[in-house]
Amino acid sequence: MLDRTLGGTLDGADWTGLLHPGERLLWQGRAIGAGRPDLPVRFWTMLGTILSLGSLLFLLIAFLGRSQPDFVAGFGGIGVVALVIGLICRILPRRFQIARLRRCRYALTDRRMLVHDGSALRAWDITPDLDLTIHPEEPGSVIVDPPWLDNRPPKPQREAGFIGIAGAGRIAAMIRDIQSRQTDRTETGS
Repeated sequence: MLDRTLGGTLDGADWTGLLHPGERLLWQGRAIGAGRPDLPVRFWTMLGTILSLGSLLFLLIAFLGRSQPDFVAGFGGIGVVALVIGLICRILPRRFQIARLRRCRYALTDRRMLVHDGSALRAWDITPDLDLTIHPEEPGSVIVDPPWLDNRPPKPQREAGFIGIAGAGRIAAMIRDIQSRQTDRTETGS
């Protein structure tokens, strides 16, 4: 993984300074949509839903119990606080993901996948053993799957790769083509 800044305008980027000698730029793009919610966003959304629904129970008990004012104020206060925290947990992580994807720029070369998130560059060498998950819907995604270590699945993490792009199936086909050419070279010994 490299830590370089990427020049260029908001819509375009100058990838030429980051390419290795002889490396060709095949495609460049950016996220056109929000993409699918990744694992951390889904977790916080689920937690926010649980808190919001739980808060409704506290509010229901507070206002239907018709008990003493302290009881109503206590349960009502807990309910309102839980509702606010639940709504924040539901809304903010998705907004942060959308803002992060707006900053991302993507490039595909004949050797690597490059992702620049506005501050750092991530690069994956395209090898025959690079595992990808393709979400072909529009906007789609080409996700780099983390490798398994010692027959153990990888720990859950934030999805990485080309997220929320147009033509994800076409980009995935280009990557598979690069991988198949590398496999052919390996088998022929060149």
